[in-house]
Amino acid sequence: MNEPVAHRKPKWAVFVALIVLGVVSVWFLGRLYTRGLSGVPEEFPERTTPQIVRPLPNPAILDAVDDVLAALPKAPMAFNTPPPMNIDDTASKVELRVGPRQSPAELAKSITAPGTVQVHEVQISNRMKSSLSGDADGLTITPLTPALQAVSGQTPTVWVWSVKPRKVGRYPIHVELEAEVKIDGEVTPRLIDVFDGAITVTITPRQRVEHFAKDNWQWLWTALLVPVGGWWWKRKSKKDEIDVS
Repeated sequence: MNEPVAHRKPKWAVFVALIVLGVVSVWFLGRLYTRGLSGVPEEFPERTTPQIVRPLPNPAILDAVDDVLAALPKAPMAFNTPPPMNIDDTASKVELRVGPRQSPAELAKSITAPGTVQVHEVQISNRMKSSLSGDADGLTITPLTPALQAVSGQTPTVWVWSVKPRKVGRYPIHVELEAEVKIDGEVTPRLIDVFDGAITVTITPRQRVEHFAKDNWQWLWTALLVPVGGWWWKRKSKKDEIDVS
């Protein structure tokens, strides 16, 4: 006997139920598969291994260096940064002094070159080297004293550089101070510090025109003077023809 129509389930409801069951099954199996690949449950994130700082196998090999550096005395060091320079100025000077017997104020006053003076406390040794560097396109830097000098405990040790402007702009400069120390019986350089400054090179409107003409005279000759000269010559030739007729 056929089932009454009122108790039959619609075919579309069975179809939807099968689809939902299939989606849930695929999602569940996918999660299980993902966990199996990672080996770590999703709710427990993977832990990172802490970095281990390994001790040096023979720290005593560096102790000698540390002992030498710790024994270096300290003294004030001063140097100047020149004031703004004009493009046509001949040169200015950067002067660096190390004075173990002077106070920072006394050492700053002893700088003879003009400009802003910086004073720092630095470690010193009996042999020190100093250098000045900057943008080679904008500045020409020439040392006027030896780079490596013996440092006196009584009188200041002085380094001087000549700085000539080459191009308009603001250029950083770097003063490097280096000490020579004896490690394992050998004299070895040790960088103490690098100090920064800046030099500004200016130009007037008249100088700008003059420098442009000086740097581009060939172009000016070709683009302006030759056509003007040709026009003047043609005009003079026509005038001479009229005078002759």
